[in-house]
Amino acid sequence: MLRIVKVFFVITAFAICGCSYTQTSLKPIRPGGVDSSPYWNTYSIFFQYPPILKFKDVSGAKSYSFKVAADGYLSKIFSTKDSRVDLTKVWAQIPENSIVTVSFFAQDDNGKVLGAGERRSFMKTARFKKGSYPKKKEGYRRAALRIYDYVFDSSPMKSFRLTGKPDPSYKKNCYPSKMYASIISMCCGYAKLRPERKTEIVDFACLLADYLIKISMPAGTALEYFTPTYATGFGHSVAETYKGQTMTLYPASAGSALACLSEFIKDDHPEKAKRYLNHAEKIAATFLRIQGDDGTWFARLNETTGLPDGLRENREGAMSESLTRNRAIPTHMILFFDKLYEITSKKEYRKALDASLSYIERDGGPLATFNWEGQFEDGPPTPPYLNLTMSAPCSYANYVLQKFPDDKKRLQQALDIARFTEDQFLAWERPLTKDGKYITKADCPHISENMAWRLTTIGDWGVPGVMEQFDCYNPIDCHTGRTAEIFLQLGEILKNAEFIDKALALCDSIVNKIPEDGNMPTHWMGRHSAKYENWYNCMIITAQCLERVQDMIDASDLIN
Repeated sequence: MLRIVKVFFVITAFAICGCSYTQTSLKPIRPGGVDSSPYWNTYSIFFQYPPILKFKDVSGAKSYSFKVAADGYLSKIFSTKDSRVDLTKVWAQIPENSIVTVSFFAQDDNGKVLGAGERRSFMKTARFKKGSYPKKKEGYRRAALRIYDYVFDSSPMKSFRLTGKPDPSYKKNCYPSKMYASIISMCCGYAKLRPERKTEIVDFACLLADYLIKISMPAGTALEYFTPTYATGFGHSVAETYKGQTMTLYPASAGSALACLSEFIKDDHPEKAKRYLNHAEKIAATFLRIQGDDGTWFARLNETTGLPDGLRENREGAMSESLTRNRAIPTHMILFFDKLYEITSKKEYRKALDASLSYIERDGGPLATFNWEGQFEDGPPTPPYLNLTMSAPCSYANYVLQKFPDDKKRLQQALDIARFTEDQFLAWERPLTKDGKYITKADCPHISENMAWRLTTIGDWGVPGVMEQFDCYNPIDCHTGRTAEIFLQLGEILKNAEFIDKALALCDSIVNKIPEDGNMPTHWMGRHSAKYENWYNCMIITAQCLERVQDMIDASDLIN
């Protein structure tokens, strides 16, 4: 149950963010150049809140100037003492859903412009408007149950129960740790909602757990007992290309699922429960052995050597040594060690958990740098800020709000993350101008091919919805749910009605997009979504978010 803090803390919480949430609409998010904060928005193309931009310093420049043009708006020329541009002063005058172009130039002592100057284009997106979004067509828990029913009774899952092995027709089975960990986790909750089917649900969860253990790395190898990130034979090019690599996030997810299943079945199946917890602890032992002094792990490892590994391709050309050494943002590991510590009370798990939290929060960690790199199994490691995501920061924020709701510093961190997510990834409306225009690769040369293609589908986007990462820049079901959870927790802690309204608008949006058969679309791109196979793990996360939101609503004194 969400903890409700005392009134004196609520007042303090409002003080630490400086004003009410509504009033922060003209407040920049982690402004670059302030207290050594980095310019994290170098590759951003959408902004809801006023950005602080950094242009190149020009040799011999004595002054700088800039002007801002948007649909129906043209600013005067502003002077700035350096190559940093703060758009706060003009943001309120710029129309929502308009393409904004900032022209920037340097001058010498006589005011002569040096060089051709620079330009940067992006879009100012629409803010939340209470009461503007369709209400849910059914209750959140009922909607979640329909998703669970679909996943459990889907043809690939029926095939697995019948044969004891993955169905090759479902390509996402090429990600065994990710996929089966999610389904095991689902089964532990699903069995409570469908008590008449509990036996077959638990049997399936155990079948998946046994399969993960069977395919784990052998004892004595560099990554012993880790469950694999990739499996071949499913016709998926990603797994074929990256065979032999492990992303360290995913054995942690599998370990968490095994530990949760062990707890769920320990009374009815004590021997199986012991086996699953034992393997989870073996996974943990490998994590403890290879944890870095900084508290985290390399994001990708070679299965054979256990050494850091890169991908066979990336958008910059040949993989550089620095990218092969990208560090994992260890939110999956935090949840894993938290669960093991909860079950066993072993101090080594608490120590590893605290070290991982310290990595995120330390100087040079992602909370300081705001380099929330998109670390997913189907994409390459990237240079700083090239592929930001909301997934890892929201996982962190969700954790600290649940575990430390009276920690003022961490509350402020969660507020920053919520605003960052809304600014960069949340589309309250389809980001089109009144003439149907949108940001293109021509406007922003740094846009990847993948992002550029997705932007052409904007007219079909399901909104309100939340994008996952710059390289998967269209609304996604589970990330909409995760963002709703963060908003609702902040709304409860801060007694802030706007956060609560935003959370419910996002959850209603999810419910209204669930088809009759429960096969929840992963990508909300209208007719364009048909080309994509839906991800069961995303459906499950979405349904679990809806359940947790309903639990919070049931326990709340603020929500009718």
